[in-house]
Amino acid sequence: MTFTPNVLLRVQLNWDNVADNNVLGGATLTPFGLSQNEWAQLKLVDFPNVNFKGLHIFQWGNILDPLQLAKIWQAIIPQLQQLAKTLDLTLEIIDLGGGLGIPYAQDDQALQWNQVQTVLQTLQTICPKTEIWMELGRYAIGTFGCYLAQVVDRKSINGHEILVLSGGVNHLLRPGIINQPLPATRLRKSNAILTTMEVHGPLCTSLDKLGSFELPNDTEIGDWLLFSQCGAYGFTESMPWFLCHTLPAEVIFKHNKVEIIRYPEQPESWMK
Repeated sequence: MTFTPNVLLRVQLNWDNVADNNVLGGATLTPFGLSQNEWAQLKLVDFPNVNFKGLHIFQWGNILDPLQLAKIWQAIIPQLQQLAKTLDLTLEIIDLGGGLGIPYAQDDQALQWNQVQTVLQTLQTICPKTEIWMELGRYAIGTFGCYLAQVVDRKSINGHEILVLSGGVNHLLRPGIINQPLPATRLRKSNAILTTMEVHGPLCTSLDKLGSFELPNDTEIGDWLLFSQCGAYGFTESMPWFLCHTLPAEVIFKHNKVEIIRYPEQPESWMK
């Protein structure tokens, strides 16, 4: 029996005079997909057992401005249409990837879905016979996850207040690799004034920094910090076995019930 897979070709476009780059590449060269010129060499008739459905592009991430999304997408569509014409490909689907952001900084404005819908409706008039796909990813789940870690040390160095937590980039790598702190609060309430504290994990590397935060100045060993917006790019992106620290538990809260789906694991349990 012959199986004919449905396929989208991933395209990497060149962007002139664009300074804004991000973890997905933006205007820089990445290993994701091929350029228009490379794909243009493809002869679809040479692959009779493949059903080419359309094109896919994903070069931008965590965008909060609908006008920026519109600018990017409106530049993408004509180029993909031209490539499809060159390939003699019926463009049934254009996958715009993701890119929809969620707010991390206090002054970030959340992206409104109705504004995204307006942009997509405009795109649909440009290619009325083509399905437009998106990968909601972070936008769909990012706001629903939290990470909790306990303070194991506090010290002052050259006038800076330092907190060391039981976990850091070994559990939550993203702040360390893109220098984008996740919102953090202390669970214990008090009337203490806020002071800037630099928060680090337990690893012996300067990469293990979760950010600088305004926290109550009576924060002490044993307190817990809660990091929000962790539903995307959390533990699965991290490096949990680096330097053999405890693996974190994973807890789900659903329908007013708490369920522990993974208990903490000490190094001796997996270093056998």
